[in-house]
Amino acid sequence: MRGSAGRRWDAVPCGERAAQPATARESRLPPASPAHLQGGVPIKTLCPGNQILIGLCLADTVSTLILTSMGGMEANPIMAYFLNRGAWHFVLAKIASFAPAVVLLENYRRRRPETADRMIYITIFLYLSIYIVAFMRVNFG
Repeated sequence: MRGSAGRRWDAVPCGERAAQPATARESRLPPASPAHLQGGVPIKTLCPGNQILIGLCLADTVSTLILTSMGGMEANPIMAYFLNRGAWHFVLAKIASFAPAVVLLENYRRRRPETADRMIYITIFLYLSIYIVAFMRVNFG
């Protein structure tokens, strides 16, 4: 389909439209799309919020393994089940519980960065809140 300026237009993700290059040299370049660009800059790393979320989850995993080896207990009954089956079961279940959320939030961030960043920081707040409340209940009754 041709646009008003005679350039070819193709549909890109998110219902937006992007102009195709006019010259042969430019046509060899991949088209810009919101799926891999944010403000015209390629996204190559995880956002800081997702890095924090991954760090929190990994720190929670390590601290749980250390504390349970010293006589502590896992407050989450689902994770306690996997911990009773062994450390590797627990680690894999823990990763499986947060990795899909990180992937989805990172993918959504490429389309709607402000909303996704807000969702990431709300997730971090909720994760910390639940962790602190559970830690206090288990250790201080």
